[in-house]
Amino acid sequence: MKPITKNPRKLPDVVGAVARQGDVLLTRIATGSAAVGDEVPRDSKSGCVLALGEATGHHHHVPKSSARLFRAKTGDDRILTLKEGAKLLHEEHYPIYLPPGDYRVEIQREYSPMELRNVAD
Repeated sequence: MKPITKNPRKLPDVVGAVARQGDVLLTRIATGSAAVGDEVPRDSKSGCVLALGEATGHHHHVPKSSARLFRAKTGDDRILTLKEGAKLLHEEHYPIYLPPGDYRVEIQREYSPMELRNVAD
């Protein structure tokens, strides 16, 4: 599939701003307010990968070299830290421009009688 190359949507530069790209939800949080754990290793080609698509192999990622992704100390969320503005990219979605700051990264879940599980992309 050909990547979408239109101009990115721009997330407002305010705490509490929310952006959704497919099954990934980003919420702007106050810089330094989240308790973070280990840093998630960067992919050599894609940078910070927020979610991998099990079905398509596509992925939500921020290629900017200054972007860093951490596991939250509690729960399954992760924290994305941007020292400078960056684009959130995916092969099947419009890019989203993210201003510098910290973002809580949540992956959409679906209900199954057996378990809660991440949505397959």
